[in-house]
Amino acid sequence: MIRMHPLVSGSKANAVFVSTDRTRLLVDCGLPSRRLYPLLSPHCSPAEIDAVVLTHEHADHSAGIQSFAREFNVPVFMSPGTFAAIPWRFLPRVAESTIGDIIIYSVKVSHDAADPRGFVFISEDGDIVAYFVDLGVFPDDFVKQICGVRQLMLESNHDEDMLLAGPHHPKVKERCLGPLGHLSNNQVADFIAHDMPDNVERLILGHISGVANDPKLAYAVAKRAVDRRGLKCSVEVACA
Repeated sequence: MIRMHPLVSGSKANAVFVSTDRTRLLVDCGLPSRRLYPLLSPHCSPAEIDAVVLTHEHADHSAGIQSFAREFNVPVFMSPGTFAAIPWRFLPRVAESTIGDIIIYSVKVSHDAADPRGFVFISEDGDIVAYFVDLGVFPDDFVKQICGVRQLMLESNHDEDMLLAGPHHPKVKERCLGPLGHLSNNQVADFIAHDMPDNVERLILGHISGVANDPKLAYAVAKRAVDRRGLKCSVEVACA
């Protein structure tokens, strides 16, 4: 069985711990060591991490990866485009799609980064979890990509009205609302209502904006969609 524990998730920093009894992965590393280690310590020591999985090069996902990889000589699993976009060429990149007893599938997503990905993790016993944040629209064949997923962490970045009424520059608002930006609460609710596989037992809402959203609102919108469809799925919110 795979366990997924969001350590921090938001517009400023992102990191998630994914593990089995044999394998420990850090998915994204967007915060410095002094903040990461206390969050990671209830689950494992930093030296026990087998690999870092990086979705894309933006700082809120990669800011701490240089120091972490250097200190513990940890390999980093990332797309070729992300590897080309990061400035730290010494990072030991791992090309294998299996780390320990976890198989990793990367899925291209729509975001304004070099080669951004979402990830599906499959354990030897067939348990499946998935992590998709920082995407403006759902990928093609998304439902097929997450077939069999038991736990799904999905971006619910903003409320459209709060974003439009908020202090962000118009270009930032345009970016967030566009196909290369971020998913809104309503986009997530529409996905739940029409497309989310009924095998999802745990839905984690992540990458919630601290300015253009509210965790209680994101939860309420998603939970209402789950209840209306009659899904047996818990809803959680991961925050910064």
